[in-house]
Amino acid sequence: TSPGGETGYFSVTGTPPATTYPDGGSGTPTAGTPPSKSVQAMLEALKSIGPRNVDVTGTPGAYTVTFKGKFIDPSQTADLALLVADTKLLASEEILSMDTDTGVIDFKLDFPFNVSLARPFSLSLAQLAGLGLKLPEAIKAITSFVSLSTSGNLAVNASATIHLRLGLDLGGPVMVTTKRQGSSLDETQTVKVKDGTTGTFKLGDGTTGTADLNPGLTADTMQSELETVYGSSNVTVTSDDVYGGTLYTVSFVAGKGHTHIALMTVSTTGATPGTGGVDVAITQDGMAADEVQSILVKATAGTFTLSFVDATGNTDATSPLPVGIMGNDLQTALANLSTIKTAAVSSTVHNVTVFTSDQKLYRPSSSRSERRGPASTPPPTRVAPTSTSKPSWDRSGCS
Repeated sequence: TSPGGETGYFSVTGTPPATTYPDGGSGTPTAGTPPSKSVQAMLEALKSIGPRNVDVTGTPGAYTVTFKGKFIDPSQTADLALLVADTKLLASEEILSMDTDTGVIDFKLDFPFNVSLARPFSLSLAQLAGLGLKLPEAIKAITSFVSLSTSGNLAVNASATIHLRLGLDLGGPVMVTTKRQGSSLDETQTVKVKDGTTGTFKLGDGTTGTADLNPGLTADTMQSELETVYGSSNVTVTSDDVYGGTLYTVSFVAGKGHTHIALMTVSTTGATPGTGGVDVAITQDGMAADEVQSILVKATAGTFTLSFVDATGNTDATSPLPVGIMGNDLQTALANLSTIKTAAVSSTVHNVTVFTSDQKLYRPSSSRSERRGPASTPPPTRVAPTSTSKPSWDRSGCS
């Protein structure tokens, strides 16, 4: 920006015009004119700017406008007014879109149009009388020596927009999609026994504690002691020599996996104050997220089946399910699949819960149940498996 002048910058997204115009604002198309000069010519054609008062550089999509000529006035301290963009002719709508839940491709296109009609007309009282219209006697007397007539233009303006909407269904009569990927994390805590620690210490869950542990114990010894607190095979322990002591990493697995475990407590006996000590920290909080899949049944009649493949590759399928099946009945059918239910517990245990928002949209939530109950009772607290397959479907008989 020079004194009294100003440089502006703007960008345009889209395809540059097919015709270009030369400098000077004449508006005459000339092949081969750089697009920046086309924009410059259009600006110079404005009465508020005029020829040779702007310079435009850049490429299609990004232009720099430098105001010069009459705009260079050292006494002018205020900024120039901003250029105003009219974007009515720019396309900013998505014409094609796809709904991944339903498998439908939507096509949307709007056609705005305007119509203007103008017709001249003329009308005289003598013409009206000739058409048989009875005029008052006073008017007749006047028109006998003075002609009374009128003329003008009748104009009609109309505008409208044509909305074109089309759709293509690529999903088939039954759509199965994953709404939320199942995931799980085991709790991990660390125990650092610092160099110089004396005496003994105990680890516990706040209620039950281990036996006295000596500094320098092996990872296997700590694991055995922690299993007396958290259950057999529910913890694994590794150890590493680190700066300032020994770091034990405790992972909670199996029956204690995929869930939050409170920070282990530490109690010491006969410890000598100083540089020694035992620090416990959580390095990864245990958690579980159930997988959620949706089953959209678009068919209006017939039956379909759902099958599930477990982590070991075994497959089991439901019996034919009618279109319009209730959510509770679909839940029962899925829960009874051998690849979903837990063989070691009652067949009434639900490892899948089905929610439905209408008669044709089902959302199964794959989960692991830890208690038994009749099929009519609400499903118990769920813990997600480490991996979940997506049910496949057979649309035989669907229409």
